[in-house]
Amino acid sequence: DGGQVMGLVGGEYGVIFQERAIRRMTYVGSPIIFQIDKISLEHGTPAEGSIAAFESMVFFLSDNGFYRLDNGSRLTPIGAQKVDRYFFNDFDATYPYRITAAVDPLNKLYVVSYPGEGNVNGTPNKLLIYNWDVDRWSRAEVELERLHTAATQSGYTLDQLDNVSSSLDALPFSLDSRVWTGAGRLLLAGFNTDHKIGFFNGDNLDAVVETTEAQLIPERRALVTGFRPMVQGGTVTAQLGTRNRQSEPVVWNGEIAVNQFGMCNTRSNARYHRARIKASGNFEHIMGIDDIQASSAGLR
Repeated sequence: DGGQVMGLVGGEYGVIFQERAIRRMTYVGSPIIFQIDKISLEHGTPAEGSIAAFESMVFFLSDNGFYRLDNGSRLTPIGAQKVDRYFFNDFDATYPYRITAAVDPLNKLYVVSYPGEGNVNGTPNKLLIYNWDVDRWSRAEVELERLHTAATQSGYTLDQLDNVSSSLDALPFSLDSRVWTGAGRLLLAGFNTDHKIGFFNGDNLDAVVETTEAQLIPERRALVTGFRPMVQGGTVTAQLGTRNRQSEPVVWNGEIAVNQFGMCNTRSNARYHRARIKASGNFEHIMGIDDIQASSAGLR
């Protein structure tokens, strides 16, 4: 029972993923050699490529969302009320076999690549990224064939870099990349549509972060005249999204550049406000917004 075997994970014990079940395989010796116990008959995986393991954790996609299996016994939903609904609405279910996943142990990430809206012939074009240390998700749009956790094999000294390129500016990776250290270092990697491997350590992609919605003045509309995006480095613009009733759609104003004092000046009169921060270039961290300049604008 449980359907087709979709994948196996080894280690101190084995974990067998089926379409509708998960089992643990434990070595016990003669006469049965391996004892196979049921972990779950409610969860399995429809996509073998979604399985990725690190240490005692195994991440996977089930029919109702993303889960983490800890120590071969405890199942934890990691996508419920976060990304599960978004994923199933965006995922092109014609291509479940194109889903791939990998772990970035350096940054404590479980990354899933899948064909979403706008894909071409099933080529994965979206990433969902889960940080298990802070239990939070993000997403990206990157077209690639498959994800992979790759290990570097040989290290390089500065003198040996001449074997790669005669120009430091032409090196395929920055000098502080772990690619050069060798010694079996695990790195998040991916194969692009030209079948070439890369390590996700190029220039930053543009980032977009939205805040939660807030009624800045209790029981009244608020006139917002300025706010400060908190971004370390890079080029920053921001927008305000507003509405007066929860039943209305959010309306976004135009992008606002940051002035010499780090503020975004605007005039926005509404009951509910949220902010969208856009960062590009050499930025490091996006913290949110601060110094919101708002005053009461009446009851109507």
